[in-house]
Amino acid sequence: MGRRLVGDQKGWQEEEDRELHLPAWKKLFDEISAPHILHNKCIAVSPGPSDEYPHYLLYFWVNNNATRETLGIKKGTVNEWVRCHQGDLPYDEDIVNGIEYHRKVASLNYRTLVYSGDHDAVLPFLSTQAWVRSLSDHIVDDWRAWHLDGQSAGFTMTYGNNVTFATVKGGGHTAPEYQPERCFAMFSRWISNRPL
Repeated sequence: MGRRLVGDQKGWQEEEDRELHLPAWKKLFDEISAPHILHNKCIAVSPGPSDEYPHYLLYFWVNNNATRETLGIKKGTVNEWVRCHQGDLPYDEDIVNGIEYHRKVASLNYRTLVYSGDHDAVLPFLSTQAWVRSLSDHIVDDWRAWHLDGQSAGFTMTYGNNVTFATVKGGGHTAPEYQPERCFAMFSRWISNRPL
């Protein structure tokens, strides 16, 4: 317990053991909807419709034989479609940290867009931003707002290795689900090589 040194290729830093604060953090975190912190957490006795209900209906629609036939899904290729797997995928997750793979791709200077909803507690945008920052040593276009219809739609910055990081204002874990117009504008500009 106490403190320990945690390091990567950028250097070493002191980090307090997570185990020390994990019980209190978990208790607090269990009170919110992690995919979108402003949405109500789905509970069994919820008085109104749940945000998860469309996902529930989607499961039945996608697994319907008529839907599968229309989509051209060959019999036997996918037994059951599930929106989010809960650790039951048929392979081992043996990569503890993929940062070296990302550094290699970033070193090839491919144009890359990495975005994050600013209301996502599953993968908070600050963590994504820190990961993206670790891939480059300099900034080309510093932190600034990007706009849609004259309003801030999030924030963005571009790094020297052609990586653009953007937040989507009001976006949750699956940002396009919560903010489709903002995500479409962001992607359309980026794919057209225009500034966000």
